Amino acid sequence: MRSDTASTPAPKLAKGVTVLVGDSHGIVRGGNPNFGSGGRWSVETPDGTKTLKGSDLTPVQSAKEKDQPHVAVDLDKTLAEMKGSFKPGVIGKPIPEMVDRVKKMVADGEDVRIFTARVADDPKGTERAAIEAWLHRNIGQTLPITDRKTAQTKLILDDRARQVEPNTGKVLA
Repeated sequence: MRSDTASTPAPKLAKGVTVLVGDSHGIVRGGNPNFGSGGRWSVETPDGTKTLKGSDLTPVQSAKEKDQPHVAVDLDKTLAEMKGSFKPGVIGKPIPEMVDRVKKMVADGEDVRIFTARVADDPKGTERAAIEAWLHRNIGQTLPITDRKTAQTKLILDDRARQVEPNTGKVLA
């Protein structure tokens, strides 16, 4: 969603928003709110902080900005193998059954998001970048990535979760 013409409304860009900078992602740290009219932004990327014109950035729509009914799919031990302990930036081999399920949901028009604690404390965006590269290789595209469940999360696929019968507290088998 680039804003290069006056007839296109400029997207809002705020601190903490993830943006696309060339082939890499960065986190906005501050700048002029005139995104589409050449405002300058401080963007922290994995290879260092850059100051760029607003027209050089493409906002990556986050789950918070576009909350609609969606399926949240856990990454580690659900979509990708994880053996041993967590290693930053290392994502395991794809789990074929779940990869196929995610591809089918996406093909069917389902809003699918990757649900992982890896991005909860990722100020430089290195985990997010690793996940996006993994998704591109294994799913064929990147998907929104979040560490939050919202009121619009209609299903969570996760190795740790157990379903509870609504309003009873009973754990279902």
